[in-house]
Amino acid sequence: ALIVVCHGGVISSLVRTATNHARPRLGERIPNGSTHYFSYLQGSLRLEEFNGQPIKRSAHEATPEELGLISPS
Repeated sequence: ALIVVCHGGVISSLVRTATNHARPRLGERIPNGSTHYFSYLQGSLRLEEFNGQPIKRSAHEATPEELGLISPS
């Protein structure tokens, strides 16, 4: 199945749901028509790619580095 959402506010809501509010960060704006990839498996919405950056695991399991929340040391 394919879902296309164009409004940045709706995309933000999907990203928040899929990442347990890890993304978007405070003050981070998601533009209308931006590209993000999600999967829906076994009843769970997962963020696979955020703004062109792949997420190796679901955001629920990803490290802060994978989500871009902190820089790797």
